[in-house]
Amino acid sequence: MARPPSRLYAVNATSKSGVVQGQPEAQKRAHLDSLSTLMHCCLLKGDYERAGRAWGMILRTQVAGGRPVDPRNHGRWGIGAEIALRRGSQTLNEHRFSEQGFELAREYYNRLIIQHPNRKLQPHAVDERTFYPPMFSLWIYEVCEKSKRARTELRDDIANQTRSSRSVSVDSNLSKRSDGLSAKEEAIQMEELTQALEIAERLDQVIMSPPFDRQPSLLELRGNVALWISDLTMGKMGSDEDWDMDLPRYSSSVSDQLKRLGRAHQELLAAQAFFERAATNGGEAATLSSINAKRRNLVKIMEQLHAAG
Repeated sequence: MARPPSRLYAVNATSKSGVVQGQPEAQKRAHLDSLSTLMHCCLLKGDYERAGRAWGMILRTQVAGGRPVDPRNHGRWGIGAEIALRRGSQTLNEHRFSEQGFELAREYYNRLIIQHPNRKLQPHAVDERTFYPPMFSLWIYEVCEKSKRARTELRDDIANQTRSSRSVSVDSNLSKRSDGLSAKEEAIQMEELTQALEIAERLDQVIMSPPFDRQPSLLELRGNVALWISDLTMGKMGSDEDWDMDLPRYSSSVSDQLKRLGRAHQELLAAQAFFERAATNGGEAATLSSINAKRRNLVKIMEQLHAAG
């Protein structure tokens, strides 16, 4: 939740004339304080539509020297992201955020990135370096949330079908439903993988050039995306210690399964490399033991497949 109201103008920043567009400076400040109080009250009540209107009025208001309010001051840009993300969420019963909210929040971050590029002469400024990590994190959360919703809807649909179609051939119906459920779950997972790869590609475009190629937060994020892609590529193949090659889910050819596991292994290697780069550039040293454990499990499964082939 947003913080209590605070002044949205620069400290001790007064115009020479003391007037902005014909209004005394004191009146302008009082107006901003009123808007800020209104916005935070709306946020506390969960009224994000009215909070958004108040936020828009604040951004359109000119302060000392005729300059507009800078949302980067004191981290207030986060308020705009929160409002955008929660737009339309009041009508949702099961989910915290709507698809419209995700889209609005990502557009908000993209605008901030475009409006505030990194400048070498301002190394400590709040600029695109600040906004890229939350933008990508939000994108990842959006993809995961969509998959979660799709799986929930699928389970509910299967449960409703089971209750409404009782018949003599129970075993046959259950078998068909199980096959259909597996196929639909696989489709949901493949869609999530496709979007995860899109995020990885966009991240790669960002971190290939300075100053982002040495930004620990982005490198760590890219490493986590690689782990995510590896898990999605493996599915449940690498999650169970007693993995069974005869399971229907893995009825594809040995060659296809080896290719799939090989891609997952490459993502694990990439994740390890990104975490090491992040640590080299001042980031937290990642615990690589879990990655090594996954790699050992993958190698074990691949050896079993080679032996079976």
